[in-house]
Amino acid sequence: MNKTFEIRGKRTLFGWLCAYLGNLFFLTCLFIAIALMTFSALLVECEVTGPSMQPTLNKISGDKHDLVYVNKCDEGYTYNDIIVIETKDSAIIKRVIGMPGDIIDFVCINGIYKVERNGVALDEDYILMDYSALTPTYSQNGMNAAADRWLTLHIDRPELFNEEGKLVVGEDKVFALGDNRRVSLDSTVYGTFDASQVTGRVEVTRYYGEQGFDFFFDYIMNGRFFYTIANIF
Repeated sequence: MNKTFEIRGKRTLFGWLCAYLGNLFFLTCLFIAIALMTFSALLVECEVTGPSMQPTLNKISGDKHDLVYVNKCDEGYTYNDIIVIETKDSAIIKRVIGMPGDIIDFVCINGIYKVERNGVALDEDYILMDYSALTPTYSQNGMNAAADRWLTLHIDRPELFNEEGKLVVGEDKVFALGDNRRVSLDSTVYGTFDASQVTGRVEVTRYYGEQGFDFFFDYIMNGRFFYTIANIF
């Protein structure tokens, strides 16, 4: 049986370029689709309400809500990480200050209250400061209000404290505070939180006014997508 074969000419440079661009476009679309599916599957969106984490979150106003995304497959967190915690009433968002085994106290140094962890006063440059005066005081960083809540916690939850009056973070517990110490309802009110209450660590933040396209472009094209994948393992 006779067959007819058609001998085609060699592909031109233009043909190679079109094929290359077509494949590149397909792979780019595939990569973006996988990244977006991974984002929606692994990250939980949480709306930040109120001023308790200013100036880190809701910096513009307590009424201008930022969005944070928590990796529900990443159970690890450490000092200074921002985490979402489930309480009896609602979910709250705070910063990790104490981990299991830590000893926490509030101390006054040169008229300024500070958090002390394992005997070392923390230098917390992330808390909300009022720079209306030239010399910062304990009242300007809101630590006076936090210290008052701390004293009340001593009375309400004495079992949390050792003989020296310092709080001991127990096993599978976490001590977390808001960055706006003046108003934050955190471990100075609730005491330590169970690790089981922690939804997860905030992995990425979409600030108020940030356009969706810009946010996802930055997340995907700047490599944060790979960071999400890496944190699963």
